[in-house]
Amino acid sequence: VMEGMMPLQDKGWMILTRRLMWFLFATALANELIWRFMSETTWVYFKTFGDTAAMFVFFMSQTKLFTEYAVEEDTQT
Repeated sequence: VMEGMMPLQDKGWMILTRRLMWFLFATALANELIWRFMSETTWVYFKTFGDTAAMFVFFMSQTKLFTEYAVEEDTQT
């Protein structure tokens, strides 16, 4: 689905997939720790704002990968 928005070389997709896997593992771990050891209000704020902000920061930090492995389209007419 994302390939239509961000065409990348195969190597770029593999790197992004691995990084996204580790990021989602870390957020799942953080979610579990916050759910178990903090108040329900804190957990709701984390799920509402923390996850969203973390995802935004993650994808913004991947801009070098997007530019380095971008597939260049032919613009000749």
